[in-house]
Amino acid sequence: MSDGSGAVSADLVRLAHDVVAYVGGTRDSVPHTGEIELRIGGARVGTATLPTGPSGPRTLNAACPHGQSTYAAAVCPVDLFGPIKNARINNVGLTYAPDVAPILCAPPREGPPPRGSVIVLRPVEAWRTCASDFELVLMSDGHGRVTGIDLTLSEP
Repeated sequence: MSDGSGAVSADLVRLAHDVVAYVGGTRDSVPHTGEIELRIGGARVGTATLPTGPSGPRTLNAACPHGQSTYAAAVCPVDLFGPIKNARINNVGLTYAPDVAPILCAPPREGPPPRGSVIVLRPVEAWRTCASDFELVLMSDGHGRVTGIDLTLSEP
């Protein structure tokens, strides 16, 4: 992962690396605060507890906003970790930044901005198209623990 802006704290960068390692199966857990808030495109869609252990699933499924059956190009439930998995499979680098930014061809964001300290994961610039752009926002409590995850996807 590379820094897209230079303004992200070291604790949040470490948390982002932990999440990517967890999704990739090289880490058994991620520091989090019990139930974490799940959002899709800014809309709150529920809560979840991250599974732990070496054989735990690396999937974090969430329902679509407003009871819809799809969100952007995804069928519900949406795996919030899916874009990171796809990036790893396709050997696509990830960048991080301190703020939410416009996503190519994404539906409009809903709800309030992410709370607490945040780090935003996105694919590298060369990979950002209407078919592949995404933004995964990790919300933290300031103690290096995930309090919420917000995924925005592009829509071809």
